[in-house]
Amino acid sequence: LEMRPAVWDTYLTDRKMALTNPPDSYECAIEGHTGIAGFDDWAHELVATGWLHNHARMWFASIWIFTLKLPWVLGADFFYRHLVDADPASNTLSWRWVAGLHTKGKTYLARNGNIEKYTNGRFRPDGLSPYAEPLQEAFDVPDPRPPRDTARHVPDGRYALLLTSDDLGPESWPGYDANPPHLVITTGQVPMEAELNSGTIAARFTTEAMDSTARRLNRPVAQVTASSAELITQLNDLTREKNCPQLVMPYATCGPTRDFRDALKPALESSNIVLQEVKRSWDEHAWPHATRGFFKFKQKIPGLMSRADLGA
Repeated sequence: LEMRPAVWDTYLTDRKMALTNPPDSYECAIEGHTGIAGFDDWAHELVATGWLHNHARMWFASIWIFTLKLPWVLGADFFYRHLVDADPASNTLSWRWVAGLHTKGKTYLARNGNIEKYTNGRFRPDGLSPYAEPLQEAFDVPDPRPPRDTARHVPDGRYALLLTSDDLGPESWPGYDANPPHLVITTGQVPMEAELNSGTIAARFTTEAMDSTARRLNRPVAQVTASSAELITQLNDLTREKNCPQLVMPYATCGPTRDFRDALKPALESSNIVLQEVKRSWDEHAWPHATRGFFKFKQKIPGLMSRADLGA
């Protein structure tokens, strides 16, 4: 997704349109009232726990698209709202893969025998579509583009770390050990993230994970509200008060954090606050290979691990 950000932008546009006038069967599906064995249970489990096994996610998406004939963007939205591991790339592209949109012509069909086998006989749903014809769309998946060029290590001198839920491991940034942040600023969920990831369990998980990270870093912590109109004023006051002329954040990958960064950066620049993103070397090495499916990328993994000194 980082190599093809237009896919995310198109998803947001299509999602917004679909939510303005969803099909009548949409509410039955998300409330688990379709009468389809397994599917209804997974809908309830997702909302109650914030989690589904990977097989269940694939079966659910396939039934949603090919049996219930519901818009895939609404299914992706339902998952994103409630999964504690909701991720823009994994979620969006997985739903597109099931639908036959991202890897053209390849779909995933949920079969009752497969479901029965891998649920140990718990579910054998009737009435599933016997076909999974690839969906069509006017949007053409663009050719991959290189990721944005950013810093590859933390800056020299004092800086404040703007923590986001996309990256809660800044200790692995190059240069962090030698120069940790003077101040950690937590934002909670960024505006688009809060809108998309609105399930109670998922939102709580994000908040607790960020709070846990802030404690673990053992640095002075300040909290700001990402959705507040006073955000720039808050950041301005903090950076001046703590004498932190630089504001550093993780490389903002495609998704809500990137959208937040794009909206934030011009206002910061007009306030003379320098915002710097840090990208890890293994992302720099790996992303250029993420051009066509997983299995082509898989061939590069041993070399990437060796290059990152992660091999045995």
